[in-house]
Amino acid sequence: MSYLARFGYKPEDGLDIFIVANDQAQGVLEDIIDVPSNLYCMNAAEIANMLGIKLGKQDDLRYADPLYAGWLAKQRKFVLPMKNQTLDRLTKPRQIAAGVTLMLLAGAAYTGYETFVSWNKLAASDEELSLLVREAQSLQREYKDLLSERVVDGYDYLLVNNAIEVY
Repeated sequence: MSYLARFGYKPEDGLDIFIVANDQAQGVLEDIIDVPSNLYCMNAAEIANMLGIKLGKQDDLRYADPLYAGWLAKQRKFVLPMKNQTLDRLTKPRQIAAGVTLMLLAGAAYTGYETFVSWNKLAASDEELSLLVREAQSLQREYKDLLSERVVDGYDYLLVNNAIEVY
């Protein structure tokens, strides 16, 4: 009780004692402890049910270690801050490197996307250009065929047209 008195405990505050023990030790402990309190002697499975912690199958129910582990696993944030300056100095460069890596990865993904889009546009333009070149060649052949058919009174349109192109 003197240990608890250091933290401001007074006997009028009341005391609840929870003991994790196996079934054989529970009766003995209830007889030995004579401090005015609310005494609860239970095994680990009973306390786990009371706290809403899933322990799974335990071979020995007299130890509270699985309860501590299960309770800590349920906590989203620790009550006491667990800051370590040395650890922070070591992990800060790693965090920065991870951030830079993510930014570089995002930049590479964006560049890859832009390259893909540009390549598709280039391929479409190349296909359209080859189609237009074939169409121009076809029209040129058709034009020459029409000119070769037009010879009027000794006047050769193809000859005149070729002379104009050379000039």
